[in-house]
Amino acid sequence: MHRSRKVREEGHGKTPPPPVAAGSKTDDAKLSYGQGAGARPHDDTALACVDTGGEDAERGREIGAYCAMFHWVKDFLDIFEKRELIYTLALADFRKKFVGSFLGVFWMFIQPMITVLIYFFVFQMGFKSQPVSDVPYVLWLIAGIVPWFFFNESWGGATNCLYEYSHLVKKMVFKVSILPIIKIAASFLVHLIFIWIMIIVYLISGEDPSIWWLQILYYSFCAAFLSLGLSYITASANVFFKDMGQLVQVFLQIGMWMAPIMWSETMMPEKIRWIVKLNPFYYIVEGYRDCMIRHIGFWQHGNAGIYFWCVSAVLFAVGTALFKKLKPHFADVL
Repeated sequence: MHRSRKVREEGHGKTPPPPVAAGSKTDDAKLSYGQGAGARPHDDTALACVDTGGEDAERGREIGAYCAMFHWVKDFLDIFEKRELIYTLALADFRKKFVGSFLGVFWMFIQPMITVLIYFFVFQMGFKSQPVSDVPYVLWLIAGIVPWFFFNESWGGATNCLYEYSHLVKKMVFKVSILPIIKIAASFLVHLIFIWIMIIVYLISGEDPSIWWLQILYYSFCAAFLSLGLSYITASANVFFKDMGQLVQVFLQIGMWMAPIMWSETMMPEKIRWIVKLNPFYYIVEGYRDCMIRHIGFWQHGNAGIYFWCVSAVLFAVGTALFKKLKPHFADVL
């Protein structure tokens, strides 16, 4: 009795531990555990995503499918919520490319225009390329190469985004997964200007404006989504494998000639044309030409559209899963 009373008295005599100040090591440790690098507090729906074990395998599969869909929807909602931040950083990235240069933003157009002129003189003047789809070769070429400029710039730039924005990657409260989106959005601003240039060239050449041209926005979104899925994969790998950026440039060079941009698929034997159509960017190139030249709706290529979106969805799922798995190690490696 006396002993227990003594213990209680000693307990009352102890002073409580001081509160942890904001910004201290203990507070940082809790933050890094619960909300590091753009993580969000757990909610009831996320906690429901658990394995039910062997007792109810069918129910477990249903919960797994529901959780995958839930995380996809939540990722898109997070992107939508941060749209103003993405736009601001994309605009800053767009301006940063030309700061300090004499010609400034004009360099953005000089190199692509020179590339178009080179291809025009080589294929039109040198090889005497005949009109394709009853339009001059240069109009046919521009409709295919404009989306490629966008895809090339967005995928190549997003691959190196984690190194370029390493100071943001190391901030625990910053959502790192929007960095590839920022690079793609910055490239899309350039792409919009090229779309206007393409339209002006078509009007000068005597083509009448068409409502079918509005489909370019749909195919631009297709190119952006394909680039985003690939960028999540290559940007994640680039942190640990420094040569990934160079490999992407090699893939882009090969892909440019694999897609029918400078040449028509009708030049190949019909038996092997399906090989060209395996390239998901084929759907985008032909889509731009359907808008500008053939005046065909995207719904008229149902099978090609299904194939494209299936491949793009798989790349996006693999890319986001890989990015989330490696994200905790980005700050340490960078």
